[in-house]
Amino acid sequence: MTLDIPWEGLREASDRLAELEDDALLDALDAAIASWRDAGGLAAETARALGEVSGKNSAMLEFALLRSARSQSRCGMRTGLEAGRREAPGSRLGPRVVLQVLAGNVTGLALPAMVECLLARSAVVLKPASGDPVSPVQLAGSVLSQNIFNGAIHIATWTGGNETVESEVFARSSYIIASGGEEAMQSIAARRGGNTLLHGPRVSVGILVDAMLSPEDARHVAREIALHDQHGCLSPRIVFSSDPQRSAHALGQAMAYWQERWPIGPGLPGEAYGVYAVRARAAVDPEAGLVAPRGLDWTVVWDNREDLDVGPPRRVVRVARFDNAENLARRLQAAAGKLQGVGVLGSAGDVAAWRDRLPGIAWVGPLQSIQDPPAGWRADGRSGLAELLRVGRG
Repeated sequence: MTLDIPWEGLREASDRLAELEDDALLDALDAAIASWRDAGGLAAETARALGEVSGKNSAMLEFALLRSARSQSRCGMRTGLEAGRREAPGSRLGPRVVLQVLAGNVTGLALPAMVECLLARSAVVLKPASGDPVSPVQLAGSVLSQNIFNGAIHIATWTGGNETVESEVFARSSYIIASGGEEAMQSIAARRGGNTLLHGPRVSVGILVDAMLSPEDARHVAREIALHDQHGCLSPRIVFSSDPQRSAHALGQAMAYWQERWPIGPGLPGEAYGVYAVRARAAVDPEAGLVAPRGLDWTVVWDNREDLDVGPPRRVVRVARFDNAENLARRLQAAAGKLQGVGVLGSAGDVAAWRDRLPGIAWVGPLQSIQDPPAGWRADGRSGLAELLRVGRG
């Protein structure tokens, strides 16, 4: 099997992008994304198509696509560009052709993947995941509708692990950015070597400044847990509270609310066993409890342990105890290599205080919107745009 990727055309498109002023590039990106920011438009159409393919709830998918498009505002993209250039001073251009290998656990990843490349004046080859074969094609089509991006984006599909195809594609790409499972990332690292930015599995947690959750706050937190069926790296898996039992019951009611609106999609192999194991552990622990329906649609367990054990990503959230902010901060900092984000439910001052306590965590922000980081945020602590600018044209 061989792929018909127009490598020379992509390099030529990258050189044309290099001649553009920032405002022209940002204007074109903003115009391309605009039609994705309105409910009921392209996001809804794409969500329905993806829902039919994946079995996931289309309303949840539309919410994810709208959120992704709205986060890529013109102002946000400019801020991300300026931040990337500060990290790579003196550099304006990235590699000519970047391969973006997309994970399928989060809907809408193709948009920030394209944006970071195009802001670096890099052409991009997108490899969609089997879990989301729809939205990358639709999003790329919108960007390509802007004439200045002609030839700058190509969609390539192949079965992951095909060494014949990947040897060629990896060799001809100037740079690779990839997201996925640990095994897939190790395989790319072993075969490619340098000039890669690889995002493997990570988890996120939440912190409740006040254990007494209002119904509105509980629903916002539960929405972040339910979104992407909890398969995202920013999906909260543990929520820390000074009163786990009280917080767990409030969260349980909110999880039921979202199950009615966003019914959970098909499970992955082994997830059901993992859910039963989590529930069984809570049932035999005298200092733990369970809030859950009879089925496996969602699960909230609470306990008084202070470890970082997490359950399977099947809308399973553990509410764990914390009594001292500094002690919790030390534990989270020690696990920084496994954590993607920490969400804090509290005031803006509370969020800022936790951000100061956790300098090693990639994203510390409001728990009620933890899965909506700003454009250009540093996944795994590394900015894709800054990395492209550091490498330069080569």
